[in-house]
Amino acid sequence: SGTIAHAVLEAAPAASAEPPPLPPLVYKRRSFPWYEAKDKGLPPSCRLAGCMRASSALRRLRRLPDAAALVQLQSLTLDASEELSEWLRARREPLVLLCRGPVGGAGALLLLDAATVVVADTTFT
Repeated sequence: SGTIAHAVLEAAPAASAEPPPLPPLVYKRRSFPWYEAKDKGLPPSCRLAGCMRASSALRRLRRLPDAAALVQLQSLTLDASEELSEWLRARREPLVLLCRGPVGGAGALLLLDAATVVVADTTFT
């Protein structure tokens, strides 16, 4: 048993421990045109902070154009009003809120509810 395998191994040329060489890698160099985004600037924004009446917040919000807008809420306490509620219901463009610190009051909750996106840090409560 094993004599045939032994005879074959003895007759075969010595096998090397190295694997056979791989064909060289070939890369084709390509170039792509550089895409420069047109600078459209920052989106329109406003900042609401501290304890505010709905009327003063609404004055700032009404200055925003009919386009996507960014509203920063920082430690905001905002009361509600029918005018604020109507303005938020009528707005069709995206509204992004950046929130920091505690936010309270029925007006602030209306803003959070109407927002398209809300981004907050760990201090937001």
